[in-house]
Amino acid sequence: MNNNDVNTEKLMRYVDGELTGSELSGFEKLVAENSSLQQELENLKLAKMAVRSYGLKNQVASVHRAVINDFKLKQKPGAKIYLLVRSTLKYAASVILIVFAAGIYLYVSSSPAKLYNQNYQPYKLSVARGVSQGSELEKAFNSGDYNNVISQFTKLKEPGSKAYFLAGQAYLALHKPADAVHAFSRSLSPADSDHTFKDDAEYYLGLAYLENNQPASTLSIFENIHNNRDHLYHDKVSSWTLFKLRLLTLKTTGK
Repeated sequence: MNNNDVNTEKLMRYVDGELTGSELSGFEKLVAENSSLQQELENLKLAKMAVRSYGLKNQVASVHRAVINDFKLKQKPGAKIYLLVRSTLKYAASVILIVFAAGIYLYVSSSPAKLYNQNYQPYKLSVARGVSQGSELEKAFNSGDYNNVISQFTKLKEPGSKAYFLAGQAYLALHKPADAVHAFSRSLSPADSDHTFKDDAEYYLGLAYLENNQPASTLSIFENIHNNRDHLYHDKVSSWTLFKLRLLTLKTTGK
């Protein structure tokens, strides 16, 4: 996670009133000394204020009632259609403004680190899926000793798909996403006949790309998972998640 992501995350926590004590005072000092952070903070406050002030869901639900009430108050013989159209356009414009404000807030507040934290869960090795408990690497993984997992992995002369997968999980837990990307990719090598962890490796490879600030690569993987109803992680990749990934891709690459 780079400094920009850390600062953005702290900005969101600051606006939400979640920073306290020395963390709060230290961050306020950092913002006071950094003009770019000050601007980002102002943008975040404005966007969030717009969303909160209007209340997107309540406003959308009230449009119909408002149109009807306005129409009843202003209707005159021969002018019903004109008034209805004018009222509808007026309230539709309000809804568009609210949606736009919500989009700004989502764009400003989104980050690969935030989306990663929302979707990452430590992997649990399952005996039921044919995994033995014999190797030192597996024992280290089950005990949560991720540094030892890496140590055991590096001792293997010809690691297989399972070893690469467990190493990828260890790298991810240790916040070494670039190494995790490499390990998960090797786990998915078509030359390996063991496909036990194929679906798991695909999902966590997507998360590794995300923590490595490569949302476009995550999007490509997650779109395939979302479109495959038989994938083990199909239910974990929602349309909303894909939308946020597209937004992050636009934000980080401009495409």
